[in-house]
Amino acid sequence: MVTQDSTVKRGKGIIAKVSLTVGKESTEVVVGSLRLLQERGMLSEKTASAVHQTSTQAVYVGVGGKYAGHLVLENIVRPETPETLSRLRQLGLDVSLITGDNKEEAERVASIVGVSSDHITSEALPWDKETIIRDIQRRGGAVAMVGDGLNDLAAQSAADVGIAICAGRDSGDLGAAMAFSSSSEVTLLSGADLKGLYEVIQIARKTIRQAQINLIWALAYNAAGLLAATGFLEPFGIRLDLYMTGMIMATSSVSVLFLSQRIA
Repeated sequence: MVTQDSTVKRGKGIIAKVSLTVGKESTEVVVGSLRLLQERGMLSEKTASAVHQTSTQAVYVGVGGKYAGHLVLENIVRPETPETLSRLRQLGLDVSLITGDNKEEAERVASIVGVSSDHITSEALPWDKETIIRDIQRRGGAVAMVGDGLNDLAAQSAADVGIAICAGRDSGDLGAAMAFSSSSEVTLLSGADLKGLYEVIQIARKTIRQAQINLIWALAYNAAGLLAATGFLEPFGIRLDLYMTGMIMATSSVSVLFLSQRIA
C-alpha cells in the first residue's frame, strides 16, 4: 500500500491518496470525524443522522468519494479521575469538561467523573477550546487547562497554567510539539495519573503561601535592622556595631531558607 499527498485536518481527521501498489491509480481516503466526511460530500444529512444514532463515538471512513463505514470507539475513564476531580472541587476549583466528542459521549463521561451538565462543552475543535479559555480569562478567572494530546496544546498555551498529561512514547511527541509552541508555560506531567494534578496544585499553593510568609518576615526583619543600624533605637538601649550588621544580614537570608523548608 502506497500513501501520498496526505493532509491533516486539524481537529477533524486526515485525507490521503492511497494505492495498493506502486504505479496503480490512487484513491482518496478520508478518516476522521463525521463533520469532515460531510464537508467532503461523502455523507448526506439523512445518512449522517442515521450513522450518528448507531454510534455516539466513532471514527468515520470515506473511500473514493463515498462513505465506507466507521470504527466504534469507547472512551476509557481513568479510574482515579472521579476522586481527583472531587478533591479539586474541595479546594474551591471550578471544574469543566471541554471535549471534541459529541454531546451524548460528553454527557456520559461527565456523569461518571462528576462534572455538572452546565460545565460541559462538546464537539469543540482545538481553536474552540482556546477561545473558551480566553473568554473565561476575560471574565476575570485564572484558568488551568489539562489535556493529553496535541489538539489541546493551543488551549494549554493560552491558559494561565497548561498541564499536559502523557505516558510512554506520547511524551516524546508532545514534548517535541511543546518545544515549537509559542508558549513555554506548559508543564509536562508524566505518568498518565491524574492524582499528580492534585499534588501539583497543592504544592503550588504551599509555595505561594510560604513565599508570602517569607516576604513579610524579610520586610519586618530588615526594617527592624535598618532602624537599629541608623540609631533610631538607641533611646531604647539598642545599638548595632559594624560586625553585628553583617551577621544580622546573613541571618536574614538563612532564616528565609529555613522557613522555605516547610514546603517539603
